[in-house]
Amino acid sequence: MRRGTGAVMASVLAPRGVGIAGVLLAAACPSPALAQQAGSGDTRLRLDQTVEQRKAEAETRVRDETDRLDPTSVEIDGTVYAVGRNANDTGAALYVSITRRRWADVRRFLARYRTLPGHEDGLILYAEGGLAREAGDMAGARRAYRALVALQPDFLPGRLELARVLFLDRRDREAAQAFADVRGALLAQGDKAAGVVRTVDTFLAALRKRRGVQGMVSFGPEYTSNLNQSSASYTCLIPGAAGDCLFDRKVPDPIAARGINIEGNATLRLPLAGHDGIGGRALAFGDLFPGNGRYSQTAVSLYAGYDRRTAATGLVLAPSVDLGTLGARRLYDARGLHGEYSRSVGVGTLVRFEANLRDFTYRRDGYRDYDGRQADAWLTGFRTLPHGWTIFGGPDLLD
Repeated sequence: MRRGTGAVMASVLAPRGVGIAGVLLAAACPSPALAQQAGSGDTRLRLDQTVEQRKAEAETRVRDETDRLDPTSVEIDGTVYAVGRNANDTGAALYVSITRRRWADVRRFLARYRTLPGHEDGLILYAEGGLAREAGDMAGARRAYRALVALQPDFLPGRLELARVLFLDRRDREAAQAFADVRGALLAQGDKAAGVVRTVDTFLAALRKRRGVQGMVSFGPEYTSNLNQSSASYTCLIPGAAGDCLFDRKVPDPIAARGINIEGNATLRLPLAGHDGIGGRALAFGDLFPGNGRYSQTAVSLYAGYDRRTAATGLVLAPSVDLGTLGARRLYDARGLHGEYSRSVGVGTLVRFEANLRDFTYRRDGYRDYDGRQADAWLTGFRTLPHGWTIFGGPDLLD
C-alpha cells in the first residue's frame, strides 16, 4: 500500500538532562500500521538532534569595533599604547593582538606589518591562520599554520593552533597526533607549561569522546483516556416494530490507561583519514501499557556507514534497518538506505536534508497491505535558544 503526503512540521525540544531524565507526557498512538510513516518523524528528529545539535554548535566570536582605529596604537587592559612605524613595534603589537584574539587589531596591524622592511614571514603566517580560522575558512587556516610549522617547527604556539584547527575541522586523527606531539614538547619544558598541557589534555579528552558512544535515554509516565481510539458509538441497524432494535452495532468503550513512554538515542563515529569516518546511530522509542500489553508498541531504527564531517557540514550515506513491535510480537521490519546532509548556518542554527528509501515487510495478519517500498524526505531547520531549548521545523514528503 503506497501513500503520498506532504506536510510542514514544527516542534520544540525542551531542555534535557544527561542520562536518564525527564518526565514525558505523551498521547498514545494506536495506529501501528502507520508507525513507520511521518507520525514518528518528529520523535526521530528530536531524539537525533538532542545529540547532534550540540555537537554542531561553534564558539561565538564577536568582532571588536576597533576597525576604525589606525595602526599606530594598541589597547591592552584599557590602556592605549603608541606603536612605532617599524617592524619591531608593529610586529610586537601584532603578536599581542593575535594572542589576545583581537581580530580587528590583527587585521589593521597585519596590513601595515606586511609593508615594513624586516618583517618576519612566520608572524605573517601566524596572523593569517588566526584570521582565516576566525572567518570560518578552515582550509585557509590549515594552509597558513602548516606553512608556519614548516618554516618554524619549534614554534609551539603555531603547532598548537594547527592542532586546534584540525580539531575544529573534524580531522580527528590528524588532530589527535598533532596534540600528542605538542604535549610531548610541552612536558619537556617542565612546570612552566603546566597550564597549556591542561588545555591540550582537554582537546585530547574531547577527541576521545568523539570516538566513543554518545547518547541519551529518557522515560516517563503517560496517560491516555482512549487507548483503543474508540468512538463509543451505537447504531441500530434493523429497528423492530415495537420500537426495539433487532440488530445493532456497538463500538467498544474507550480504554483509559496509564503507560510508560521510553526514548533513547546513541551515536558512534570512528574517524578515518581526513574528514572521513564510519558512523552509526541507533534510535529507539515506544509506549508500554502494563495491563493492556496488546496496545504497547516500540520502534527501533539503525544505520551504519560512511560519515563525513567538517567544521560546518556533515554527510551520511548508509544502509539502514528498522523494526517495529505491537504487543509482544514483531509488527514489521524494513531494510533500506539512509542519507543526510547538514550545514551549520551561523551560531546555533543547523539545516539538514534527510532522505530514506526502505522496503517494509509486515509480519502480522491484517497489515499485509502495508508491505512495499517507502521513500521519504525531510528538510529541517534547527535553532538553539537560551536555557537549553531548541525549536525545529520544515517540510517533509512521504511516498
